[in-house]
Amino acid sequence: MPLIRRISRATTTLALAALVATGAVAPAGADETSTDPITYQVTIPDEATHITTRVVDSNGDSWGWSSVRTVDGVAEFVASWPRSGPVGSPVIEIEVDGSDYVGGYVAGDTLVPTRAQAIAVRAPADLGRFDLRPAATITGHLVGESEDFSRLSVQAGDVGADGSRSAPVDLDGSFTIRGLDPDLSYPLQLMAYTGAAYVGGWVTSEGTTSDLDTDAAPVRAGATVDVALDQVAKIEGTLRYAERPLVSGDTRWTVVASATHGERRRVAYNASDGSYSIDGLRAGASYTVCVSAGMGNDAGCLGETGAHVVPAAAAVSVTAPATGADAVVWQSLYRTGTKPTIDRAPAVGDLLTLAAPTWSDEDVTVSYSWHSGEDLAHGTVTTNAAGSTYRVSPDDLGKYVWVQVTATAPNRLDGTYGSETWAPVSLGAAPTMTARISGVARVGSRLAAVQTGAQPGTTISYTWTSEGRTLGHGPSLTLAAAQANSMVELVVRGNMPGHEIGVATDTVAVAPGVAPRALVAPRFSGAVRVGSTLKIDPGTWNVPGVRFTYTWTSGSITAADNHTSSYKLSLSDTSKRIRAHVVVSRPGYASAAFDLATGLVPRVRPTVTATLADRSVRSSSRAKVVVKVTGQVGPRGTVKVRYGSRSVVVKMTPKSNNRVTVVLPKLKRGTYKVSATFTPTGSSASCLTPASSSSRTLRVR
Repeated sequence: MPLIRRISRATTTLALAALVATGAVAPAGADETSTDPITYQVTIPDEATHITTRVVDSNGDSWGWSSVRTVDGVAEFVASWPRSGPVGSPVIEIEVDGSDYVGGYVAGDTLVPTRAQAIAVRAPADLGRFDLRPAATITGHLVGESEDFSRLSVQAGDVGADGSRSAPVDLDGSFTIRGLDPDLSYPLQLMAYTGAAYVGGWVTSEGTTSDLDTDAAPVRAGATVDVALDQVAKIEGTLRYAERPLVSGDTRWTVVASATHGERRRVAYNASDGSYSIDGLRAGASYTVCVSAGMGNDAGCLGETGAHVVPAAAAVSVTAPATGADAVVWQSLYRTGTKPTIDRAPAVGDLLTLAAPTWSDEDVTVSYSWHSGEDLAHGTVTTNAAGSTYRVSPDDLGKYVWVQVTATAPNRLDGTYGSETWAPVSLGAAPTMTARISGVARVGSRLAAVQTGAQPGTTISYTWTSEGRTLGHGPSLTLAAAQANSMVELVVRGNMPGHEIGVATDTVAVAPGVAPRALVAPRFSGAVRVGSTLKIDPGTWNVPGVRFTYTWTSGSITAADNHTSSYKLSLSDTSKRIRAHVVVSRPGYASAAFDLATGLVPRVRPTVTATLADRSVRSSSRAKVVVKVTGQVGPRGTVKVRYGSRSVVVKMTPKSNNRVTVVLPKLKRGTYKVSATFTPTGSSASCLTPASSSSRTLRVR
């Protein structure tokens, strides 16, 4: 809310600029992002020392962020009004501290004294300028038998209420209450402090004082009143037992005088000889005087003078001042002998025992009342002649447990005795239990938690973990592939209300699951010959999601770069067996393996061609035969060229590049059949077979 402090008109501008209003914080849920302005001005008189202005809704909540500026003694307020939030009918309130001016609530173009007279405002709006109203006073004079008016003051309005004011009383009994709203009436209350010669009270229409607020007569601001005072009076008397007077060491009694009509109540305690004196009472007023013994046991109230105390309904009023207000009180029962106690530091579930106290009278009736903090205890209570026991319950946790023993007997005041724990109730011992994991600990299997030993009423919870990760919370767990070759721990917790949490654990090592089983085993497909591709048919399996890994071996050499399901046969594979090692796996399960093998890969029959350089040569010339061998790059072997019944043998090496030229010797005239045969040798002998070409006809002329 804007707060404006004023010292003089010359400093107004600086004061307001330094105290730019921070505004009121809107209640939760208001839409502070959408606002409309509401503007109004207040004239600042020189005598106004402290002005407060705010927008208030029907719930009493203040709204809007306000800014303020002043020009020539007029303060202008601009509130950023939220479009949603204010409840009911918001109004503007202006308050002034000090005694020269009063504010009020905005009602149109003027200020009125009460909210009921105010007119609701809505943003956006410019409400205009408002002038503060001059304050009024209530003056008066107090009249009493004594001229000691010290320790008195007069209050206009209820103490602490908005708009209430007070004033001290001068030595001559006069008073002036300032800063009042000229349009309001106020109840007046005389305030009398300790040691005052008069009693306070509400000022009545007759100009007297009363202890009843309903007797108060509102006084219009601007009026003058005279008030007749009542002096302070006492009620005095003596308390005694029927058999003897009270002496030092007896029960100390509390004596309470309560006004028969009104709210005045005074308390005193008896002296060691039983006498008492109650001060601060209104002279001429009637009071009910009651007494109570130690531990607050009500004994009764004064009846006939000097007689036994009676129940409150039969009490006889005493008019102050009074002396000789004597009464006979009942003697109290009291504990004798040792002081039995209960366990000072109990826990939930403990059994507290209080032995029966001994009392001043033998014929007594004893009752026990167990308490937990400020409430009656809820645990199990057992009582007999030996005393009382109490089973500490979970509801007692963190509280002090105490027991009160009450003894009663005819013509005696009740005697009481109690014992309390020194420490609040702590948690009981944790439930004792064991945990065991049952089932086969391998992937795919179901493990079950077995708990034993927990007491009835224990809530059991389960947690399965592996390597710091939580796997589940139920009484069973099906092992997944991720748990293979790991440790699985079962944690069983037992929770009993009011007790420590019991914990038991068990751990197992998880083995891989059962290996996949083939319904149809893997097998080769494809021809076993150079140039063909061998493939592996994976077969079918009893579970889905299996994976295959392949390793190929040709003779004794394992292929490092081929792990697929196919293998292309080459010349290097001839005269060797092709083997495949198939590993069938599934994450978290054992693997299955199969070995496949072929027979020896057969050698390749090469193609041999023999070509005559010239089909016809003279007998004086030598014929040339070109022999080509395919089937291997750079084969090694011998080439035999036959011509007629004779032949010529030459070698073919890798440097020959698969061809050799054979020059025949000079031949006689005639016709010759020419052909070639290739016989592999060395490394070529393992992959190639011998082969011959077709015949060619050579004519020698």
